[in-house]
Amino acid sequence: VEYNMHKGLLSTESFMPIVLIIFFLVTFSANITIDLLRLRKQRILERFLTTNNRGYEIMGSIYISMWLVQIIFYTASFVVLNTIFKYNFENFGILLLNISLMSLVSISLGIMISRLFKNEGVASLVVYLTSLLMFFVYINTIESGGKSEGIMATLAKFTPFYWSLGSIEKSVLFPNVFILLLFALIFFSAGSIKYS
Repeated sequence: VEYNMHKGLLSTESFMPIVLIIFFLVTFSANITIDLLRLRKQRILERFLTTNNRGYEIMGSIYISMWLVQIIFYTASFVVLNTIFKYNFENFGILLLNISLMSLVSISLGIMISRLFKNEGVASLVVYLTSLLMFFVYINTIESGGKSEGIMATLAKFTPFYWSLGSIEKSVLFPNVFILLLFALIFFSAGSIKYS
């Protein structure tokens, strides 16, 4: 890994694939939203609830399986980048932890949007716009070398990209891990409220 003049920062060549894969991970929540809406529309979830299993067990198993699949696929993409394209990622453990946390955020965002909107097209559009807006705010702070001040720098702290990619770039865990868990919890809690 080549380092910039600032200690602990990854080179742009190594960091940009990470940024893009994390962005795609969040935009994948549109697929999660559509899947959840289709399960509800086809009344599959209601049929699951007629079995001896409890509702939270069924939903928990669906969410855990989505989370594990995302972790496996996105970790595999980093392994491919490392082996085929020879990208060198510093602290792969921190990268893997942030993939799992951003997967939680992504799934929670999908759950929240699927509870707010019933139409698949509208829900996926809202997910794409939300992820693009969060990504734009974060990228704005990167382009200014992390020294941007004012409202955009403040808004960037309200995006999961800021905390996840900051953790990866600087190889730090605290407080970034807790803040990403709070993002996931906020989105999941907002998605658990029943809207009429």
